[in-house]
Amino acid sequence: IDVETMKKWRQGSKGESGWENLEKKYEDAIRVSYPDFEGKFIEKQNLDDFNAFYQKLLEQEGESESLEIKESFLKTTQESESEKSLTKEQKKDKEGFIKKVINTWCAFANDLGGQMVIGIKDTNVKKGPAFEKVGIQDTDLKTLWIENQNRYNVEGYIEDIRQKVINHLGEDNAKKLLKQKMKEDGFKIIKDGPKMFLYIKVSGQTPEEIEKQDLKSLIFNDTGDAYERVGTRTLKIKPLEYDKHFEGLKSRLQTKEYNYEKIKKCPKCEKTIASGFDQIEERFGFRQIGDSLKPQSWCRDCR
Repeated sequence: IDVETMKKWRQGSKGESGWENLEKKYEDAIRVSYPDFEGKFIEKQNLDDFNAFYQKLLEQEGESESLEIKESFLKTTQESESEKSLTKEQKKDKEGFIKKVINTWCAFANDLGGQMVIGIKDTNVKKGPAFEKVGIQDTDLKTLWIENQNRYNVEGYIEDIRQKVINHLGEDNAKKLLKQKMKEDGFKIIKDGPKMFLYIKVSGQTPEEIEKQDLKSLIFNDTGDAYERVGTRTLKIKPLEYDKHFEGLKSRLQTKEYNYEKIKKCPKCEKTIASGFDQIEERFGFRQIGDSLKPQSWCRDCR
């Protein structure tokens, strides 16, 4: 963009909405020169999220309450390597595995949130790398290659997953998981070199839901079971222990990455102060940042 053009844009962008007009002109110019700018940016952002997940996996030396990996999901490695059809027993095992994975997503939602990556293998070796990035291009996506478009049918793959979630949870609970806890972008295909991965991110219970012990905020499957995370395991919550589940979440939330005993002061009005989980929740509220729930910077009145 030459200097004279920029000068004309500045002269024609005065008044209350001047900066917005100028910004729009630059945006249009960028789109002409770099039509895939937004797509490339999102692709890089997704890869950054994936790399942060993998780094955390290495640092904590394995899975945790909020972190889990799977080598594949919709297709087993055995199924991908063999041209033979699965036996009746193998099909039953596969369906059971898929349901267990979906139950884990529900457990993340019923807990404090979590992330899963499909395409990372636990090597189970004493020496050498503990994990291997194998990708899903040779398993889940193997039969979804579109030759004339030189790409995988990832849209069909994700839609297949969504349908399995609906079948296992029913319409209402699937809607809570997919729309509320995954916010429509919970499934992301990550490209890392020639390998492809499925990155899943699930938001957990909010401070308000935990405080109210709201059973409607929990996600149940088609048999009426709700799950929670206990260490690296996904376990069924006993019907008489829902109160215990919420109390456990409240206790963990109070100690998670924030000193609630420190006095918090609103930087806007400099009047509202709070200390302790209950006061901070009442006067400031919380917001989700990555995997953590952090107090809002400004108090509720100033916001």
